Amino acid sequence: MKSLPALILVQILAMAPIPAIAQTAFETMVGDWRGSGNYVEGLVDVQLRCRFTITGDASAIQMAGRCASSLGGEDFTMDFERGPDGTATVQNGQSSRADGSAIDVLTGQLGANGLVVNGAADDETITVQLLLNDDGTLNFATRETSRGQATQAYVTLTRR
Repeated sequence: MKSLPALILVQILAMAPIPAIAQTAFETMVGDWRGSGNYVEGLVDVQLRCRFTITGDASAIQMAGRCASSLGGEDFTMDFERGPDGTATVQNGQSSRADGSAIDVLTGQLGANGLVVNGAADDETITVQLLLNDDGTLNFATRETSRGQATQAYVTLTRR
């Protein structure tokens, strides 16, 4: 598992816009994925298993899937759009959860090998990262803070 400083460094590096190359990052992510990682909330650190499908093209992708741990499972959907300037935007598909979310839209940058999007409202922040690795795997990471509490998920996925 990557340490938080390493994840932050990867996010910073992935944020550099490269519009000509970034156009293919969406297309490369299309497919069925599954993998495992960790979910961390406070002192709780449990193994997480995820599976999801990414559909779309160079201008937009749709991600739908499910992640589960010994604590339970959650279905999710996210629709990412690519802007003409290399930006990425996603509607927060998690806002329909019972505990709600004040964040409706996440924005960020596409890079040559993935994307990082962020959103903030009131005392809440969300970061989502999709990073394509040289070995063909896909890293999916999220970090959410609300009322001073942080939750994080890190998953490495392979094509199914």
